[in-house]
Formats: sequence, structure tokens, C-alpha cells
Amino acid sequence: MQTPQEVFLGTVKADRSCGTCIACCVIPHIDTPELKKPVDTQCANCTGTGCAIHASRPEICRSFECGYKRLIGMPPEARPDRCGAMITIEVDSPASGVFDNIYYLVSTSQDPATLKSPALDRVVQSLSRGPVPIYIYWQGFKTLIHPPKQVAMAVLHPADASPTMAAEASRWLKAYAPYARAVAGPDVNLPPGY
Repeated sequence: MQTPQEVFLGTVKADRSCGTCIACCVIPHIDTPELKKPVDTQCANCTGTGCAIHASRPEICRSFECGYKRLIGMPPEARPDRCGAMITIEVDSPASGVFDNIYYLVSTSQDPATLKSPALDRVVQSLSRGPVPIYIYWQGFKTLIHPPKQVAMAVLHPADASPTMAAEASRWLKAYAPYARAVAGPDVNLPPGY
């Protein structure tokens, strides 16, 4: 059975190297029995260009590959240390909201307003063509960037939406719901009827 990472990001591409990128050693919060690390803090095992314990690194590190190493068409300039952000697919179970069943997370350790990466913009635009939500994560906060704000508001408050936006929200939910149900199972968080 494929993992959400394999389904939504693809398999690891043999020609993609981390090089000296250490985004996954800095950006994520890790809280496992083997490794504890706060968000936006370099791991104690990180040398600044790699992992000092790479051969015996914890399973959470061993099994992780970011979107750069998996997504088809990722150019070299989209490597996290070059574009300023790391893309992952996340599954929250149980989901705290309709957009949190499964979503792409674009994590950055710098102000998203200062990210000036055409390569990252192209990747996010490409992901936005699908129904899976996309969040920007910075300083412990997630900000939804896909679906667009008007559609998201219509998903959350259909009675307050114009008929056009309510129809758009319904189309988006119909496209997203199968993915959400597939990964969240009985814990899925969707409006009734989806």
C-alpha cells in the first residue's frame, strides 16, 4: 500500500540529492521518543551541511524525504535551501478542520512575504491545480493559500456565500472529499453530504 507521500508527492527520484540542504534538520518540529527538536531550530546532530549521525539517524529522519526529492519537474533551484521553503504532504488525524484531512505544507523559516523564488511559485501554482489544500507554515502558524480565500470561506460558511461561490465550493469539496476520506478514514472532517 502506498503512503500519502508516495501518492501525492511521488516516489523518491534517484537523481535528486539533498546536497548541503539542511531544511529538514531545521524547519520541522520533531517530538518522538528518539528525537526532540523545536520548530525552526537546528537539530543537535546537524553539522550545518548534513547529519553527524546519518548512518544511525532516527527512523523519523530515515523515512523522511521532502517534496523536492519526490515531485516530478522540481528544478534544482526548488531545493529548499535554494528557494527558502520545504514542501511536504501532511495528514492530520483526527483533522481539526475540513482543510486539515490531508494538505500540502510549504514550510519556511523566513517571512513568506519575502520569499522570491520563481521556482517555488511555479511548484505551488502546479499543486494549486489539484483539490488538495495548501498551507504556508511559518513561526508555528499555518495560513491557507489554496483553495482561494473566497472558495474556502464558502466551504466553511455555505449559507453566507453567493450562489456562484457556493457552487464553486461544492465542486472543490466533491474533488477533495475522496482524497480526504482515503487518508482520514472514519476520522474524516467533511461537511455532511461529502
